[in-house]
Parts: sequence; C-alpha cells; structure tokens
Amino acid sequence: MPKAELVYRPANQSEKAEAGDYEHLCQRWEGLTPGTAKQFAKEMRENPEFEQYVFNPTHKLVFIDYEGFRKFWKWKQLNRYRSKKISLAEMESDTLHSRYSFRHSH
Repeated sequence: MPKAELVYRPANQSEKAEAGDYEHLCQRWEGLTPGTAKQFAKEMRENPEFEQYVFNPTHKLVFIDYEGFRKFWKWKQLNRYRSKKISLAEMESDTLHSRYSFRHSH
C-alpha cells in the first residue's frame, strides 16, 4: 500500500478551520492539556451522541470537530453532578437554553 503524505496547512484569514488534532485543540482552548484533550476525545468516541465529531482516518491521525468538542464540554459540564444525564438533544432544545445559560467566548 502506498504511503500517503499529509501536509498540514493552517487556515488563512479568509477560511476557518473546523477541526484539528490535540495540539490545535489546546491552542484553541487555552488551559486545555493534551492529556485532557485525549481523554475527552476518548469519551466522545464512546458516546453515540458525540462519536461523529471524532475522525480517525488512520490509527495515528485524529481530528476533532471544534463545534462538536464545544458541545461535548458544555454537555459534560451540564451533566457533571446529575445522576440522570441530559442528552445532547435535550441540551440543545429551547427549553434547556432558557433554563441554563451558556457563555461562549472565543
């Protein structure tokens, strides 16, 4: 099988990256460590509601969708002390948005 060479090209000013590897997640979310990013990606892979946001084109290469990652940590925060977990769909519903305010800063 021929070896594919991937070249990373950062998004320029006119385009916005939608996914990145662990290193780029840590750059985007200040304070996030590679270990925590890997743990969150593992949890996302194991959760049917979030598995579509983690891409593994090869066994070594991983890309995590930024919007999916943002939804995951908000979902994780919301469910932190709950015995009955709220689903992603419930979290995104208008009912929950009125009960819980999410601050988003970039």
